[in-house]
Amino acid sequence: MCFCGLREITNRMDNLYDSIPENDDLLKPSADTIQHLKSLRLRSGSTVQVLNGKGLTALCRIETPGVLRVISRTLAPEPVVTVLCLGITDSKSRIEFTVEKATELGITHIVPVHTERSQFFRTSVERLRLKCVAALMQSGNPWLPQIHEPVGLGEATAFCLQHGAKLIYGSQNAEDSNVDHVRSVPVALFIGPEGGFTLAEEAHLQRLHATAVRLGKYRLRTETAAIAMMAAVQRIRI
Repeated sequence: MCFCGLREITNRMDNLYDSIPENDDLLKPSADTIQHLKSLRLRSGSTVQVLNGKGLTALCRIETPGVLRVISRTLAPEPVVTVLCLGITDSKSRIEFTVEKATELGITHIVPVHTERSQFFRTSVERLRLKCVAALMQSGNPWLPQIHEPVGLGEATAFCLQHGAKLIYGSQNAEDSNVDHVRSVPVALFIGPEGGFTLAEEAHLQRLHATAVRLGKYRLRTETAAIAMMAAVQRIRI
């Protein structure tokens, strides 16, 4: 069996992250993009998609690694605000994994949250942003989520309410798992750290009319709970 031309057979398009000129049809990629192009070993004449993280996608033909010609531009509709407020855990790799999945699942804002059961924040906002960029190129999501500095629960809820978001939080004690009421409205998803939210933190969320949802039959890890909730919201918005 011959696997020649597998790239063409699978119609796989490589995605890059870079700025896209508004009027000029020549795109001069950044040093990082040039390095990425070289690692992909794409020949002159090959096509790639360039995403600017702000909804704009450009189909480009490679002239040289340092020059791309824009063939067409597509602007994606702005997504409904979806905020992930993630309780900070003591595992850098698990936080970064969750941020990658959040990008793939169309989250627009990511807010690391210090809670009573949170551990030391072991990664930087800039590193998380780079994880988002990598996930954006992998998934083809045209919108790069905004990464916020870590804040307390009160500041996180205030930020979400300013955006008119309905608040939802994961709770092992919740009876309902339905998120259909946020099909087309801004939403903020609150996921606690290991051990979940304290009773006082849940009371704070309830005073703000947050909805508690049960995410699974068994107790979930922070990153699993986040993915389950994000996927449930994405499913009803497709």
